[in-house]
Amino acid sequence: MNGREQLLVAESEIGLAIIALGSLNPTDLDVHPIESEDDEARLEQHSTLKALWADRRRQIGGTKIADAEPHIRSAEQAAVRALNFLEDHALGEAAHEAVHRAAQLRRGLLGCPIEFRDDAYWTTCPFSLAHIRVGFSAGITGSFVCSVCEKPMEDCDHLPGTTYDHVKRGGDGSCNVCHESNCEHTDGETYAATATPVGVAFSAHEVSMVPRPMYPQARFGEIEVTDDLDFEARALAQAGRLHCDECLGPCEGLLDARTWASRVGLPIA
Repeated sequence: MNGREQLLVAESEIGLAIIALGSLNPTDLDVHPIESEDDEARLEQHSTLKALWADRRRQIGGTKIADAEPHIRSAEQAAVRALNFLEDHALGEAAHEAVHRAAQLRRGLLGCPIEFRDDAYWTTCPFSLAHIRVGFSAGITGSFVCSVCEKPMEDCDHLPGTTYDHVKRGGDGSCNVCHESNCEHTDGETYAATATPVGVAFSAHEVSMVPRPMYPQARFGEIEVTDDLDFEARALAQAGRLHCDECLGPCEGLLDARTWASRVGLPIA
């Protein structure tokens, strides 16, 4: 998996979603950026956009929307993955724009429910999560053994990447030739096997929030909604009718890790 590949998937899936929706193109909505501090103007714009999308949903119909749904969700997932890979690349802004296109389709046609749980409001909105540029990095210790002789790598003479004759042994767990749990290798038979390091006895000691995680997809899966929501909002959330509107746009920009951390009072490594 890589960023370019995921960006192509996102663009392709958006195209397939538009085809499934028919002649009406929901992405033609005219959205004018509004400064983030102008809360009243943003609320007014969101109200207008929700009315426009409601009208589009009626025109398109439930059958076509259902046909487009898997493409819309796949497009957004791929666009977010692309952004995570390409954040510091020349294609980073293209990935960012793809997130917006897919998210607006998803919010406009499918909604973006906010859940009330444990006396708090929670969202899994991919758009909102993608705009918080924070990831996770784990502090892990462990050791590596040779896949051929199972000795510690520093104590064996097998060269990684080199092929050796290897006898299949019985036992529980994965095959000692291919390291798969289900395979066709027969106990006692000799096979050609490539020496590789195999990680064993790994232990996680801590997890830190970081701006650029080593694994780009190590991101939030859910965040608490910190807006001041009233009792009516709780009733709507419990009925599945309270939705996130951030994915309707316009964009307030990507939120860097340290700015986000200062807002919520959490440390960043």
